[in-house]
Amino acid sequence: MNMPPVVIHLEMVKRAAAANVLSTKESNRRHQSKVNQRRYRQEQMHVTDQLNQSVSQLRADVARMEGSLDAMRLVIPPSLQTVDPECRIGNEYFRVFANGYFLDPSTTEHAFQTDFLTNVMREDLVIMGSVGREKLIQQWTLYMTTFEAFSMDLHTLHVAIRSPNVVLYTESTLHLRLSYHSVQLLFPHLHDKEPLLQNMVGRTLHLPVQVHFAFDKNRIVQVLGTFANTTHALVNLVGNAIDTVAVLGDFQMSEEAELLVDSTLHTSAFAAAAMTSTPNATYVYPSSYQEKNSATQATVLSLNRYLVLGLAGLILLAFFTVLVGLGTKRPTWWYATLTRWFNITDHDTTSNLLVISGQNNGRSHRPQQTSSNPLTMRLDAWRTFQEEKHVPPPHIDELRHLHYLPPPVTETLDHHTMNAAAANKSTTATSIV
Repeated sequence: MNMPPVVIHLEMVKRAAAANVLSTKESNRRHQSKVNQRRYRQEQMHVTDQLNQSVSQLRADVARMEGSLDAMRLVIPPSLQTVDPECRIGNEYFRVFANGYFLDPSTTEHAFQTDFLTNVMREDLVIMGSVGREKLIQQWTLYMTTFEAFSMDLHTLHVAIRSPNVVLYTESTLHLRLSYHSVQLLFPHLHDKEPLLQNMVGRTLHLPVQVHFAFDKNRIVQVLGTFANTTHALVNLVGNAIDTVAVLGDFQMSEEAELLVDSTLHTSAFAAAAMTSTPNATYVYPSSYQEKNSATQATVLSLNRYLVLGLAGLILLAFFTVLVGLGTKRPTWWYATLTRWFNITDHDTTSNLLVISGQNNGRSHRPQQTSSNPLTMRLDAWRTFQEEKHVPPPHIDELRHLHYLPPPVTETLDHHTMNAAAANKSTTATSIV
């Protein structure tokens, strides 16, 4: 039996072995991937079940706590209930909206502010004569689109009413930066008073606002009241009563701090005007009265400064002229004039330059009283006084030589000697008798 010849190709064998290895690895990878996906799905299902159980447990806890809270409210009298939650809500409102309302829905701040309003205020919120939270959001949107910059400061917060529902009163200030767009919206009646409008552009309107929060029995804000002192704010902004009256004519803000501007103007009229024309490009507005007043004050101040400097220079020049004339005695006529003015009697020395008489230039002299005080006497009178007071020394013949004279000797008697002398005197007297 003849066997067919077998031809072995090494390259084919290597390729077959490599393909077998690759297929084995691919099958192992597929199997491991299926195992991993199965494990991942199981873990996800386990996490989802745990989250659902946690949510159910939290809901049950919240319901139980709300029931406990209602029971505690019924037990505790209103006079003993605390108002800390309401105060925290008021403070948090001013903290959340301290820099205004974020209009971009994609931002985290916008979502946080929306959730805050949803949680602390009723859906039928009463505000500015309207019902609904939409009115508050609409006003916040108008404020942010009308003014160039916005900030809000809380000054005081106190509880006005505790029962039956809590009412908070707050004092705050809105800082509203005005732009040309906002001035046109707020003061449409001043279109023919361009200098006054330009005077307000770029300045900040500090608006005092009183806000009160009225809560319901669930401590949710039911009424949000506002009151704005627009007159005081405009007086501080404009600076005088005449312009304030003109500005208040058709001011587009109510006493409740409600902006009365038309919201369509933000998107249609002013946007079209901004696209079709470039206002204030070539027109130069006249200077306001504040600028004129500032310029006048600056001019007066500069003139006063130059006047004072000129007078000081003249006084200094006169002083140096007098000093040089008295020191150098040149020229002669100037020195003679100075000695006559200052009544200088000693022309050989200049140490007495400031001896000035009480009356000069031919005025009548008062009779001076004779005094020995050298500070009140003239130089010639002082010399005469010294010559009269001076006593000449004695002549040499009148002087006597000094001789040493011993001190006189005095006998000192002791106590016993004095007693003996007294005894002798008494004996002598007795014998004489």
